[in-house]
Amino acid sequence: WSSSPDGSMLWSNNIEPVTMIRIVNAEPLEPGGPLRFLGAVRIDQFVGQLEGHWYVAKPYILGQKLSVRPFPFLELGFGRTLVLGGTGGDPVTVGNVASGVSGIPASNRSVPGDNHSAIDWYFRVPGLRNYIVLYGDAYADDDGLPLQNPRKNPWRPGIYLTRLPGISRLDLHVEGVSTDQTNGAYSVLTDLNYWNQTYRDGYTNEGFLIGNSVGRYGRAVRGWVTYRFSPRNTLRFEYKNSK
Repeated sequence: WSSSPDGSMLWSNNIEPVTMIRIVNAEPLEPGGPLRFLGAVRIDQFVGQLEGHWYVAKPYILGQKLSVRPFPFLELGFGRTLVLGGTGGDPVTVGNVASGVSGIPASNRSVPGDNHSAIDWYFRVPGLRNYIVLYGDAYADDDGLPLQNPRKNPWRPGIYLTRLPGISRLDLHVEGVSTDQTNGAYSVLTDLNYWNQTYRDGYTNEGFLIGNSVGRYGRAVRGWVTYRFSPRNTLRFEYKNSK
C-alpha cells in the first residue's frame, strides 16, 4: 500500500497478517471517457478483525485503497482505514460505516470509530526517470486527507537512485519520517498520531503497530545500498537512526 519497500504509514508490514475478506482487481482497469485521464486504476478493499486489544476487544477494520497512474512517470495512491465495532466500541451500523468510510461526520458529532487516511506518490523524474525516483507517503488521523492539515500530519519522503555512476548494479534508497510535529507542546486530543480516545489500544494488531514502526512522537532516518549480483542474489548494507 505504499511506494516504500517497508509498506505505508497507513498499512505496513510491521504486523502479523489480519484475518480478512479482500477484494482487489488483479489487473489494472483502464477507464475510458471522462475518466481516461486517471490512466491505470487499481482498487483494493478489505474487511478484517483485529486481535490483541484489551480496551475494545476484537474490533473490525475496513480498508480502501485507490491507485492511479495519470502519467507514465507518476503514480498516486489514496488510502483509508476505519476501526469500528468491538466490545465497548462504536457500533457497526450502516450510518457509522458510511460516515467512517467517507470521512463525513454523522449528524453533529465526529466521524465514528478510529479513522485514518493516507496518500502516496512514485515520481520518476522526467529526463532522468531511469535513474532518479522521488517517492513517499503521508498519513493523517481523523482528516479526510493529510493535505487538510499538512503541518500536523506526518510525511515520509524518500529518494531512490536506481544505479550509481560507474556502478550500474548498485542502487541507493534514503528515507526520513517524523510523527513529532508539535515541538514539544502537544495536545493529546488533537496532535498525537496513532492515537484514539475510544480505541485506546492504538492502531495495532496483536500489540504491533499497523502503521510505520516509528510510532507515536518519533523520528527516523534510514538509508541502504544494494548490490545486485543477479536477479536472485543481492548484498545490502543499511543504516538507520530512530528516536
